[in-house]
Order: sequence, then structure tokens, then C-alpha cells
Amino acid sequence: MGRRGMPNSHLRFENCKIPVENLLHKENEGVEVLMFGLDGERTFTASQYVGLARSAFEVAYKYAHRRYQFKKPIYSFEGISFKLSDMFMEIELNRMAMVQIARMLDQGYYCRASVAAVKAKLADATVKITQEAIQVVGGLGYSEDYPLERYYRDAKVGQIAAGSTEIMKFLISREMIKMWGK
Repeated sequence: MGRRGMPNSHLRFENCKIPVENLLHKENEGVEVLMFGLDGERTFTASQYVGLARSAFEVAYKYAHRRYQFKKPIYSFEGISFKLSDMFMEIELNRMAMVQIARMLDQGYYCRASVAAVKAKLADATVKITQEAIQVVGGLGYSEDYPLERYYRDAKVGQIAAGSTEIMKFLISREMIKMWGK
């Protein structure tokens, strides 16, 4: 459906012996190392979706200024300009949250729940923003003449890649128990 330029593959290790000097971390602690790596991957994925949302917004914004209805650009109608304003607010708030998470990870903070929250919210926001951009552009937005249909397909992958929205909610619920108990 989306992200056609990024193929997926499988890698399987069977009966592999790893010399002690080649271990990346202490024995039986690999899951935590993997999870830390996933925090970075999820933040990187979130950054991609900020760019994707911004690109969809820009296509819709430019179109709204070029397309005339009743001798006025459709941007002059509140139904369109407010929709674009909402898209801009979502992009900016999510961009700032993603940047903050990246800074926290760079500084070595443990922030798994926050990473999961930002990744899930940004993926959902990007789907919504690409849908709204298609609405602004109308039928052309659904055609392959505009990049919006591809942006939508790519945005949908964000709700699955690097952990689905449901997995992010599971991680958040588990981290909340660690933070505040039962």
C-alpha cells in the first residue's frame, strides 16, 4: 500500500553461536538493548511523518491559493482556511514534541512512554492531515496527478511501522505502571 520505495525482508538466525567477545551487552539483557534501539527508530519514524504531513499540507495550501471558486481563491473560505489552520497546528505541535523526544534520547533520558505517545499521535495526525489535504484538493487529490494519494498510503504505514498504534498504547500502559504503580 505505502512506502513502496522501502522493501521489507526477514532475517532468521538458527543455531548460531556467538563468542562472548562479540556480545553487544550482557547475556539475557538483549531485549532492553533492542527496546532502546526501538525508541530511536520510533523517533526517527516520527520525524519522517512530520515531513510527510508538512508536504501534504503544502500541496493543499498552494492548491487553495490557486483554485478559484466564485471569483475568489478557495483559501478565502473559512471552511478551507480553518481546515488548513488545523493542519498547521497539528504539524507544529507534533513537530515540537518529536524534537523534544529526540533531545531527551540524545541526552540519555529514559522516555519510552513519551516516545510511544509521540509516535502514535504523530502517525494518527499524519493520516488525518493527508486525508484533509485530499479533501481540500478534491477529486484531483485522489488522482495520481498529485502526490497526495501516495502521501496518504505512506501515512497509513506510520500507524503500523516501528510498532502499531495499539502496541504504542500497550507500551504506554506498561510504562505508566512502572512510573506510578498499580
